[in-house]
Amino acid sequence: IFEVLAAEGRADVAYKLLTQTTYPSWGYMLSMGATTIWERWEYETGARMNSHCHPMYGAVGAWFYTFLAGIRPSEEGVGFGKFEIQPLFIDELDYVHCSLETVRGPITVHWTRKEKGIQLKVEIPWNSVGYIKLPDLSSLAVAEGDRLLLEDGHVQNLPPGVRAVRQRDGLVVIEAGAGSYGFWCTW
Repeated sequence: IFEVLAAEGRADVAYKLLTQTTYPSWGYMLSMGATTIWERWEYETGARMNSHCHPMYGAVGAWFYTFLAGIRPSEEGVGFGKFEIQPLFIDELDYVHCSLETVRGPITVHWTRKEKGIQLKVEIPWNSVGYIKLPDLSSLAVAEGDRLLLEDGHVQNLPPGVRAVRQRDGLVVIEAGAGSYGFWCTW
């Protein structure tokens, strides 16, 4: 349900579902000591509960790194040789910090909401290419370090490691090789 909500532009609703603790909810189950998703919504113990074999943390854990941090493997490259980073900057969060261990090394995404935009730090492992995808807003400006990459739809000087900046399908796509990058996005 969380993936469908995020894909349909309602990550705010998915986040609300994840964080509520009233009955019935995942938060309610956690507050009652659950480490797996119950087979039944109500709190029962003993034989009446039936099964405790459903993964609690696995059911939502992947959503954190695939949507909030936005780390997703690309269909173009196996083993995270190519991957996408398309974080969801939902209003209810001020920051997300995520590191995903892959066969090529850790992919790290850290974004922080600032007064005038988003500070986004990305680490791409060796022998990999990351496609960082940001919403293409008419007033979007993107800088890496002290270099302006994009302003008013115009690509500027690219810093070392950044291979290309394109606008495609309502997104700004930054293609970057291995390294650490600090982007500042204002809109």
